[in-house]
Amino acid sequence: MSLGRATRIPARGLALGLLLCLCAIVTPSRAAEGDNVTIGSSHLPDLKAAVVVRVLNFVEWRGQTDTEAGLPLRLGVVGEGRIAEALFDHDGKSVNGRPLEIVAVTSVNEAARCHVLYVKEDEGNVLAEELEMDSLPGVLTFGDSPTFNADGGIIQLSLERGKLVFTISTRHLKDETLFMSSRLLSVAKIYDD
Repeated sequence: MSLGRATRIPARGLALGLLLCLCAIVTPSRAAEGDNVTIGSSHLPDLKAAVVVRVLNFVEWRGQTDTEAGLPLRLGVVGEGRIAEALFDHDGKSVNGRPLEIVAVTSVNEAARCHVLYVKEDEGNVLAEELEMDSLPGVLTFGDSPTFNADGGIIQLSLERGKLVFTISTRHLKDETLFMSSRLLSVAKIYDD
């Protein structure tokens, strides 16, 4: 190799590196009382949304026809608030050559027609309580509830020591239509009930 040549980094490797940076870049600020480190709540929804979109670069939906492969990747959002707004900011972006379509989900039937579903933890969110994650084959589910993986969700986002981490339930990932890159699994925490 000559010194004048640039080293090429595979696109998936670069995307994984960016994902890790997103999770680690969180700038902690000191809490008003004590030395607890917290993340500014105004930045957390944007960070979660960016991580969700980056993770999608490491997931494939198998068994799709060629015509389905060119259609938009539908990401449904259950719940409202800042995280929903942050996810809607990514509408139209490209993920593995497919446009990302962000939609508000208001029924179980709509949730089943999505490729990806983000379930926001809210008290009184009736739809979030009605959803049975196990009954949504082929849907990659994300959520931020502390019991999201235990409740059947695939990827749980949480804060640990000032960093956003994601935990993947390998038990719930056994759907034959979803394939997740081993590179992504290697940087995630694994929940295996």
